Amino acid sequence: MTIGPIGDVSCFQVMNELKSQYIISQQDQQDDSSHKVEEKEEVDRTDNDVCLSMGMSGDFETAIDQGASIIRFLLFFIIHYLIH
Repeated sequence: MTIGPIGDVSCFQVMNELKSQYIISQQDQQDDSSHKVEEKEEVDRTDNDVCLSMGMSGDFETAIDQGASIIRFLLFFIIHYLIH
């Protein structure tokens, strides 16, 4: 879960880059070990396989733009409930 300073998207960008590096490292690790075992189930890690939790009610749109797959809306729902 990443919660960044208001108005600063750099932490979201860093987390998205770390996610990409993780996916690449897992693919490289799979490639290195695939020749050691004759029968190995193929697993390809993609962006859809790795979740990235970033953002909250105030910056969820920015978090989604930066690659978030999970966001938190608690404040949004509380305000919506109080108004209606």
